[in-house]
Amino acid sequence: MKKVLYYVSAAAAATAAIGTSYYLYDKSKEDKGEFLETKDGVSLYVKKSGKGDTCLYIHGGPGAWSKSFEKMGGEELEDFLSLIYLDQRGCGRSGKSLKRDYSLKTMMNDFNEVVNKYTEKDEKIFLLAHSFGGILAVNYAHKYPKKVKGLILTTVTLNVLRSIKNQIEYINSEIDGDLKFDPKKNIRPQFQLAMHKMNKSGKRYKLLTESTRTARKLDKINQSESTKLEFAIKVWDYPEYSKDLKPMTKKIKQPVLIINGEEDNSIGEDFMQMFNFPNAETHNLAGGHLLYYEMNKQFVRLIRNFVSRVNENS
Repeated sequence: MKKVLYYVSAAAAATAAIGTSYYLYDKSKEDKGEFLETKDGVSLYVKKSGKGDTCLYIHGGPGAWSKSFEKMGGEELEDFLSLIYLDQRGCGRSGKSLKRDYSLKTMMNDFNEVVNKYTEKDEKIFLLAHSFGGILAVNYAHKYPKKVKGLILTTVTLNVLRSIKNQIEYINSEIDGDLKFDPKKNIRPQFQLAMHKMNKSGKRYKLLTESTRTARKLDKINQSESTKLEFAIKVWDYPEYSKDLKPMTKKIKQPVLIINGEEDNSIGEDFMQMFNFPNAETHNLAGGHLLYYEMNKQFVRLIRNFVSRVNENS
């Protein structure tokens, strides 16, 4: 299986849940995207597809990409949303930064360049974020409130340290280990040791899903093209990504849809402790970290209804 440095993209999804559905990936039917060159010379992979309100998908990882979401259920949203699939700099099919600049400020500038090119003037968009992408989405909505119509957060973290602590505890339970988590020390070696132990046990796939079938499908998509992993490596150099964003959520005035997985071992049982949005609705589904795939029908229905309500009230 391809080695990916996941911060918080870990899950134990419930595969026996009602409404589970599977999509066959056919590369021959894939529509190619294009590349947008940023002001600092990074080629970003972007694909816009669908109809209706524009929605920027913000993938997690860090170090993941947009293709796995697109081909594992994201396409089902294109009946009512015009989705912008973006691979973040240093991720997926996008290029690396020559200056190795992966700061939060630079990521926000990237998103802004994409939004400005792929939307009409003064058009407001939805943001759809998964996992670590929640940190990026909330920061963007806070910085550019006039550009965001609504936020859709599915199994996201807004507190990386809390999520890493939860993952290490979950790994201990799976391997009968005694790994320690100390937020006052360097997080990177603690996290990498836990990942090494989980990989050695042969259970690393459980950090994404309990289903071996889902893991094989995800692995097939992830190996379908050569991808970049530089952001996954460089992210550790930026403490700003590890801030607790709960205080910031109080300042987000846009409507927010939160979709949690009741069995999400990546985010943890106390996921609601991360949020304090003044205008949010929350739905807990009987699944794990990959709800957009393993609970796709419910996932799509919740988003469709949310988009309709936001438009009715705007």
